[in-house]
Amino acid sequence: MKKIITFLLALTMGAAIHAQEIEKIDKFASGYINGTYMNKYKTIDGVLYAVGYEGTKDWILVRYPAGSRQTVYNVHPNCRRIARGAFQGAAYLQEIYIPETVSFIGENAFEGCNSLQGIYYGESAPAAVKSVEAK
Repeated sequence: MKKIITFLLALTMGAAIHAQEIEKIDKFASGYINGTYMNKYKTIDGVLYAVGYEGTKDWILVRYPAGSRQTVYNVHPNCRRIARGAFQGAAYLQEIYIPETVSFIGENAFEGCNSLQGIYYGESAPAAVKSVEAK
């Protein structure tokens, strides 16, 4: 029994380490998360952010919960990047407010957001993005 528990524990730890490295790309070239840079994660209202080292304001929005019935979402002001597929499948989301601190949005970040009516950037009036196309 002790060997089985030890094996399962080792398997779980190995999977966690591997999961961080799955999306590793040098310098975040495609909106991926670099497992060696981002060592802490935080959820705010169910939204997962990679928050980096203590005291940094260089957050990455990793994943918005696809099953959320929320229609409006304001990205946290500490966020600098939105990861690839971050909002993927968020069928109820109609409006997203992105702060001016965000300088990069990964591929297919809004794929499957069928109800999306507006993506607003910074303090500008609604109308910033007219359409979103998938590659």
